[in-house]
Amino acid sequence: DAPQECLLESFDVVKDPGALYGTHTVQVNVDLQKGCAERFIVKVPPNKGSYKASVWLRGGAVGAQMTVVYTERSGRPVTVARMGPTGRVTSDGWLELQSNSFPVDGEVAEAVYLRVIDYDAVGSSIDALELVADG
Repeated sequence: DAPQECLLESFDVVKDPGALYGTHTVQVNVDLQKGCAERFIVKVPPNKGSYKASVWLRGGAVGAQMTVVYTERSGRPVTVARMGPTGRVTSDGWLELQSNSFPVDGEVAEAVYLRVIDYDAVGSSIDALELVADG
């Protein structure tokens, strides 16, 4: 679902003393002019459930959403849950984004992923992606 020039990875895992969890963050620098986005696959259990996702970002301007793609045989449409600011920020510049609750049928889902678009040419750091069951 991406142009050929977007198939190369547009991120680097970098050592970051300001990381929220662990010692590294992901630096995303996607070429929006070409219609590119970065995708980070998330594993889900092979059953039906609802989830909420959150991720923290620092610097730049990012659009993020959780996307669920189903097998063609399932007949189910792609599910998208856009992420928006929660209002939580840290003193060193991290901003939390969170999705609404979204359904996933893990028995027939082909892929579940965080889709990230970098809206400026500066790049952004992301950290601490969390997917939690919601009901």
